Amino acid sequence: MDEDAAIEDVVGYAESISYAFDEEMGNTVHADIANIADEEQLGEDAVREIIVVFLDQEGETSGSKRAVKRSYAVIPNGEGDKVEAYTRAGDFKCQGPQVFGEVTSTDDWKTVTFTADT
Repeated sequence: MDEDAAIEDVVGYAESISYAFDEEMGNTVHADIANIADEEQLGEDAVREIIVVFLDQEGETSGSKRAVKRSYAVIPNGEGDKVEAYTRAGDFKCQGPQVFGEVTSTDDWKTVTFTADT
């Protein structure tokens, strides 16, 4: 059959999240990402889990929120390109499937405990 346009199907996703920050001394997340770049870590040493919390969606457990967790490889691709601050940049590249669940927190959502859906 003749079509007026090409037809495309989605056959998979290659999720990635770009990051860029001015490195702050004493920030443990910044230090962890910087360490991956500075030590040129490879494989599982450069994989971190990211949990996205949906603060507008209540979980089933009292006080919990819905969330999704996924592992990402930290892929640094730039550093130090500003005069007034030391910067880091790169991408978090997907390393597995999404895991849906809920989270609780005791420190105003600075850290969370994740429980996967069953």
